[in-house]
Amino acid sequence: MSQRQGLLAPSQVPFMSVVLAAAIVWTASCSDRPTGIPGPLAAANDCALTSRGSARSVHGPRASFLCGGGGGTTPFDNTIFALAGQDNHDRNPVVYQTVGELSPTWYRAILIWKKMAPTGGTFDTAYLNTMHLLVDSMGARGINVYFHVMATPPWAQHCMDIGNGVYRLIEDPTSACAYDENSPPSPDLWIAWQSFTGAMVREFAGAGGHRAVTHWAFGNEPNDGFMVNATKPDRAAAFALATEYLADAVHSIPGNKVLGPELASGGHLVGDNEFLVDFIVRIGYKMDIITAHAYSDAPGIRAIALDRINNGGLLWGSWPLWLTEVGEPSPPDTAYQASFVYDLYSGFLANPIPRVQEVFYFNHFVQPGVPDTPRGLMILGAGAAAAPMVRPAFYCYMDLSHGGMPYDSQHC
Repeated sequence: MSQRQGLLAPSQVPFMSVVLAAAIVWTASCSDRPTGIPGPLAAANDCALTSRGSARSVHGPRASFLCGGGGGTTPFDNTIFALAGQDNHDRNPVVYQTVGELSPTWYRAILIWKKMAPTGGTFDTAYLNTMHLLVDSMGARGINVYFHVMATPPWAQHCMDIGNGVYRLIEDPTSACAYDENSPPSPDLWIAWQSFTGAMVREFAGAGGHRAVTHWAFGNEPNDGFMVNATKPDRAAAFALATEYLADAVHSIPGNKVLGPELASGGHLVGDNEFLVDFIVRIGYKMDIITAHAYSDAPGIRAIALDRINNGGLLWGSWPLWLTEVGEPSPPDTAYQASFVYDLYSGFLANPIPRVQEVFYFNHFVQPGVPDTPRGLMILGAGAAAAPMVRPAFYCYMDLSHGGMPYDSQHC
């Protein structure tokens, strides 16, 4: 099948309209944006968009959400389109609203243990509500969220924070404490991790009118910088044990799934496939989905996926593979980023890899004040109500995720 067969012609591809909350309506024209970063022009009354000098009405699968008519689900039941977010979901509602434009099937969000339980006794209500808002807002747009749990709190390593990055032993405040949020709990406090994961899975099970979180993962890139203070075998064992405790909690609710190990692409501490094989040997029987990251050009990312499947232990079972971070090999300029997004996703659409179910572009957004060449599809504004600066790759992702295939990356 050709790349264009069964997909919308360029003239049929609906362009983006933005109907946001009253405090966040984009009104600037493209010419008002910084050079090289085009921006949408909202006309909320008629759901039309002027972009690149052409006014187009919104129609097709996007219109129900964008024009206020309904749920805003993606047009395909099975799609490779997914996005990775960052940990600032409490600061900017435009994070929820723009993801409705992009319409991924899945969104990876970070759940921070040390933020949720900073003292160990109770949960931080504000942070808990923030994470419920994230899940509910995404769900209202037809987007599933999976939580990727990170950041051991100081108390779970017998440390207390006395300020300025200085930590002392709880039992002896005169002694320094080597706190590392990416290391596991102290051996006598694994019970705290078990308790926390069980409580979180129950909290996000869909009660109280909230959307449910059904997919969970632990940690990040254990073959690279995660749990780096442990020796190699201890690091692998500790990571597997933490994931196993999470899996037990997740599987206590029928239908829930556990993901892992969020394998790095080109890890510095141990070979990628070596770590993945070890992980599958240790805990593969409790895993539902294998996750890995891939940073390369588009052909290179396909090669990484096939290498994980063929040489990383996946042939021993039927696990699907999710690429939960994909990106350019180095922070791109805007033209290369657009070409990369187009080449990557159009390639998977034209020539799928059966075991690869989801491909998460890294990432949805970056903070204001970052370097000029970030990987984000957009740059957030300086305040919670500020409009983002949308990059050309945003349009490539959006058009492809909605079933349109532009002629090439220059026409995204």
